Amino acid sequence: MPGGKERGAPPPSTQPSSMAGCFAQLAPERCLLRVKVVPKAKRTGILGVVGDALKVAVAAPPERGEANRELLEVLAATFGLAKSRLQLVRGGSSRNKVVELALPGEAALQRLASALE
Repeated sequence: MPGGKERGAPPPSTQPSSMAGCFAQLAPERCLLRVKVVPKAKRTGILGVVGDALKVAVAAPPERGEANRELLEVLAATFGLAKSRLQLVRGGSSRNKVVELALPGEAALQRLASALE
């Protein structure tokens, strides 16, 4: 490749402007977060923002809800919430999911920004 650059998808973004795009809804009491999950990853963690979703890797396989449970654990730790304050709203059997956070939208943005630093 010219200039030593590889082709493929752009790397996940950690820019504040792109972080707001991964929230489907920002409300005073809650927010909806779009998530793209990478199951059976070597390491569990937040990879960044890709397109309009937060990309999260989980080591658990996508079987019997294991990856969904691990995803909610990662998000709970990232946003400083109890697991009971998160709910999988859409995408139970898909890599693309929507998760409801019982957290004001502005606080969710700030916590995500600090987690991605």
